[in-house]
Amino acid sequence: MKKFILFFIILTLFCFSLIKVSEVEAQDVCQADLNQDGVVNQLDLRMLLSSWFSSGQLDFNSDSKVNGLEFGELILSWGQNCSPSPTPSPIPTASPSPSSLPNLVWTDQFTSQNSRWEWSYHTGTGYHSLINLINTEDNSAVEIGVTQNSNSSTYSDCSLHENNYTHTYGILEMKLRCTDDNGTISGGISGKGTRGWGFWHVETEQLNRLNVAWFWSASSESNPLLQGFQAMVVENGTFHLLKPVAIDMKEWHIYRVELSPSGTKFFVDNQEVASTPHRPATSQRIEIWIDNMGLNLSGSSIQKSNLNLDRDQKMYIDWVKFYNLP
Repeated sequence: MKKFILFFIILTLFCFSLIKVSEVEAQDVCQADLNQDGVVNQLDLRMLLSSWFSSGQLDFNSDSKVNGLEFGELILSWGQNCSPSPTPSPIPTASPSPSSLPNLVWTDQFTSQNSRWEWSYHTGTGYHSLINLINTEDNSAVEIGVTQNSNSSTYSDCSLHENNYTHTYGILEMKLRCTDDNGTISGGISGKGTRGWGFWHVETEQLNRLNVAWFWSASSESNPLLQGFQAMVVENGTFHLLKPVAIDMKEWHIYRVELSPSGTKFFVDNQEVASTPHRPATSQRIEIWIDNMGLNLSGSSIQKSNLNLDRDQKMYIDWVKFYNLP
């Protein structure tokens, strides 16, 4: 009986949505390609449902809330191929050059342990250490990672992060690379788990307390909405931006995230790859993270599962810089 009632509600909502969509002007079907990957599919539907009755970027019918209008138009656009997927950022054959941004506040090239960072945080097999690494500035870097001994019985992660949440606006820039890419480009060196770098703030396992603006990657064990390498902006649990960024994470790249009153912008090797008029609702800290987690969203909660790893998975961070806005 419960299944019948649920089916009836969904059917009614669907029919109502089609009627309402027919009352408005025909829209570009690509408006329903919410994650801008070039096709309207289940990933866009998941993204839409996560923001139901909220306002913002997903309200592409501009009626001040995400509701049946967007749902109906997405269903009508299902499977449509839209404008081409975002042009992949070029994979440099040499190490990228730093930008020359003004208003530099601080820089860390990791020749020693700066007290800005919490060096003691790691769980399971997670670790970080200062290392000598040629072809980096000052021949030094931070290595963070989780080892092949990570398994489903234990959560393993390592996070290089600031001690305090102090950033509302500003420009974060960092140069780093990973030893695997979750299958995003190469396929041959496919890691498991999640990793991210940028601005971050989450206080509990409740989704509505999640506020981030960062580059994010997750393997196939996570929710399909979160898989692959993406630029991500979440404001109090609402996903305003999930845009695929097609680069090889195993190569050195310079990543930049800009938080301003007008929104958030993402750059790779000085080229803009994503933007949104939205930004996190809370103060942020700088976070660089890797783990063995599969991540799923269930209603208003964040659910985690631990994954077995078959190799050591690492990240190398050459330097981090922070700038005031111009």
